[in-house]
Amino acid sequence: MRKAAHSQLDVKDKRKLPRDPVRRFPLSNDAVVHDVHAHADISSRKLKQSCGAMVNYLNNIDQVETHHESYATQGKIAATRAMRQLARAGQE
Repeated sequence: MRKAAHSQLDVKDKRKLPRDPVRRFPLSNDAVVHDVHAHADISSRKLKQSCGAMVNYLNNIDQVETHHESYATQGKIAATRAMRQLARAGQE
């Protein structure tokens, strides 16, 4: 789960955007990385792709412009405190 959180928040391309285009879509539409779930999809395909982990995103209507602007201009990914802590632990 730590590595999944780290991947969601920190793994970026040379443009400083998430490397995975599937992740870029919700983030460009104001989503907040909310939680990661281990073994959420244990199909053989998902086990190969992501070890079965899945991520939840939340959309906060009150923060749409703020999150979108931060992402669009700075590449900043909105995430819960718990996800940021989990991502930092994944870097150890």
